[in-house]
Amino acid sequence: MTIDDYPKFLLNILKEPDFAARVRSVRNCAGNGVEWGLGWGLYNERIWHWGDNGGFKSLVCFDPATRDALLIHTNGFNGLNVCFAIAEHVTGESFSDIAEMVNGAE
Repeated sequence: MTIDDYPKFLLNILKEPDFAARVRSVRNCAGNGVEWGLGWGLYNERIWHWGDNGGFKSLVCFDPATRDALLIHTNGFNGLNVCFAIAEHVTGESFSDIAEMVNGAE
């Protein structure tokens, strides 16, 4: 998937009426309220995922109820910390539990 494809992919997901229900149909606890559904992270009402390809990092998160979404791509080894800081600034919500889980998995 290219950087141009990801927003199109996300828009299609947001149009899919049953996507959130399918993702949430199976839940595995990762700790501190962070869960994994079917291929996606779950935290509060948000569905999210991160990407790590060496020096390129990304974060996508969205609220299926409001269809508000955030997609961030970076090109630095510290990029995920930048992604989480931007996500917190834009949403006004804490991403520290997600960041802690992701950093522990890296």
